[in-house]
Order: sequence, then C-alpha cells, then structure tokens
Amino acid sequence: MSVAGPIRSILQQQDRALYQVKKQIKEQGNKAVVKVREKLPTEAEIKNKFKTQASAALCSANGLAKSQKAYDKIKRLINSLKKIIEGAEKALNKIKSICEKILAAVQKILGILTTLAGLIAVLSVVVKVAKTILTAVGSIFFPPPTGGVLLAPGTAVFLKEKLDDAKGLIETIKATVSTFPKLLEKYTSKAKKYLGYVVAAIAALAAVKNLLNFIVGLLETLYLGMLSQCGSFSSNSDPIDEDGNVNTNNAGNSGTAGNSGTPEEFLDNLGFNQDNISSGADPFDYSDDLTDYYESQLATLQAQGNTEIIEKIYNANFQMLGYRRYKV
Repeated sequence: MSVAGPIRSILQQQDRALYQVKKQIKEQGNKAVVKVREKLPTEAEIKNKFKTQASAALCSANGLAKSQKAYDKIKRLINSLKKIIEGAEKALNKIKSICEKILAAVQKILGILTTLAGLIAVLSVVVKVAKTILTAVGSIFFPPPTGGVLLAPGTAVFLKEKLDDAKGLIETIKATVSTFPKLLEKYTSKAKKYLGYVVAAIAALAAVKNLLNFIVGLLETLYLGMLSQCGSFSSNSDPIDEDGNVNTNNAGNSGTAGNSGTPEEFLDNLGFNQDNISSGADPFDYSDDLTDYYESQLATLQAQGNTEIIEKIYNANFQMLGYRRYKV
C-alpha cells in the first residue's frame, strides 16, 4: 500500500487548478481595467458636453434633443462598461475561490501527514516490541519429555517476515511524511501569490467601478442643471445679446433654478471631482447632497409648472440622483 499515491493524485489536481488560475489571471487581470479606462469619458469631456449656461440654441427643441441624445449615449456606454467590470469581478472571485480551495487541500494533506507522523511513532514502538517478544518466545524450550520450543520455527519465520514488512511500510510512510511538506510549500506559495494578484485585481476593479459611479453622478448633475436652467430660460434672456455682449440681467446667467450657483460650482464646493474619487472617496458618500440638489431643482420646476422639463428629468432615469423621488 502506498500512502504517497493518493496524496500525489490530490496534488496533480491542484497542479491543474494552479495552471487554470495562472491562465485566467492573465486573461482577466488588468484587461478589464485597461479596456474600461480607455473608453471611459473624462471629467473634462463630460463638462464640455454639458455646459449649463442656457441659451436660445441650447434650450430649443433641437438643442434639448441633441443634449438628450448625448446624455443617453454616454449612459449606455457607462452601463456597458459596468457590465465588463461586473463580468471581470465574477471571474476573479471564481479564481479567488479556486486559490482558497487549493490552500484548503494543502492544509488537509498536512493534517493527514501530521496524523500519520503520530501513527508512525506508535507503530514503530509496536513493531520493535513485537520483534523482541517474538525473539524471546522463540527461544523458550519445553523441558523433557515434551521438548521443543514454544513457537514453531516456521511460525516464527512467518511472523518475523510480517513484522519486517510492517517495518518497511512504516519506513515508506515516514519518508512520505518527511518529503511532502517541502513539496506542499510550493503549492502554498503559488496559491498565496496568485491569491494576492487576484485581490489586487479586484481592488483595481473596485476603483474603476467608483470612477464609473462618479461619472454617472457628474453626468446626471450637469444634465439636470442644464435642464433646470432651460426650464427658467426664455428666448428674451439669452446670455449673449445680438451684438455678442454678455447680458448680466437674465435668467440664463443667474445659475440653476433655486440655487445661487451653477452645477459646476455646486460640485466643486461639494468636492465631487475625479481627483477625490481617484484618491479613494466613495461616490455614494455624496448621495444625500446630490439628492438634495435634485429635489431643490425639481421643486422649483414644479413651482413654475414646467411639466415638460420635469418629464425630461424623470425620463433621464437617474441612478445617482433622486433617491427620494418627488411624486408629482
């Protein structure tokens, strides 16, 4: 009977698992992060697309339709990028589970070896004592007239062979117990290394997911601000007059409805920017402030009776804004 055989069989399974882990880490690793970052619009690009200063052109039916088209396009892009991140997270968590199972298998084998080591110590003593007894019994002679020895020579030889076999098996098990721990260190080391890679990759994905949520919040706030300004805007209050001069007394230059500043100023004062998010801030920590902003804009538009703009806001299907929905 070989104790090493079953253990080697288990280790071969771990070899295959480690190979798959290494392959999948290369496939998932930074691939998703790089792909998403390449396609993700920047803070500056979003702000450039959704300038909130109202004008006759921006607030016309055609202008609003163009803004909505741009908004919907970016929203679809972000949702598709989120799916990439979610798929990569799922794959990496599966890899993480494999690594943990490998480490558990190694611990199981070490437990078996520890048990065997204790058994070897006991069996070694048993065999040694048995041989001593066999020798002693085999040398006991019966007195005449019976004569002979207590244990027949054939039986003594047979028992000695069995004890020698037992001793050989013990030595084999002992060799297994002393050899395999060093081999197991290799599996433990690899599994822990790959597990470290996976944890780092999952953390990188979480950072990108935060960035995606930030872009959603930025996009929605600027789009809301633009709609809010257009709701308060009339063609007679264009910030630029026919001579190209800036009008100082008009709705389009006075900030968003119900606020003394522009959406950009609101976000700047809040500290809702890419630098802070990239430094580890969670976009959802700003949820209450963003929702308050949403509600203040909506309340003003409702007071104005501007159902057309309100409908556009509801149709925008905000994700970061408006958790406490107004019921019109």
